[in-house]
Amino acid sequence: ADRHWPFIREYNRRGVIHPRKIVEAIEESGAKKTFLALEIIHSFEASDETVMRDLKESVQYVRDHI
Repeated sequence: ADRHWPFIREYNRRGVIHPRKIVEAIEESGAKKTFLALEIIHSFEASDETVMRDLKESVQYVRDHI
């Protein structure tokens, strides 16, 4: 499936993406500069509060691993 889920506890438990492995792969690649972007897409029905909460939690989750 082509999911754009936020990195929140509910989805992180499923373990689909492991930020540490991504960082290790980038380090091993020898890349001099890398840009990472979170592509989180909520349904248009999602409240602003839900979107902001999920984005904040997602950024913190990724920061904790970089």
